[in-house]
Amino acid sequence: MTKEAVHGLSTAFELKHGAAVDRVVKKAFQEESKKQDCDETNCYRRIAATYHAEKIVALRVAQLEKGATW
Repeated sequence: MTKEAVHGLSTAFELKHGAAVDRVVKKAFQEESKKQDCDETNCYRRIAATYHAEKIVALRVAQLEKGATW
């Protein structure tokens, strides 16, 4: 499903994804979580700055258990 999302978005945006991006995201969240005033928004700002991006899309694909509802 992640590949489908990447494919769909890549027609309109230049996308960065994969293991290298996962490492940047993990590092940003680990460093931010050490702060007294940890803020998820600051993590996303840091990630965007790393890639000189004006906008970022945070996508998390998770499998729901059979019969689960929103």
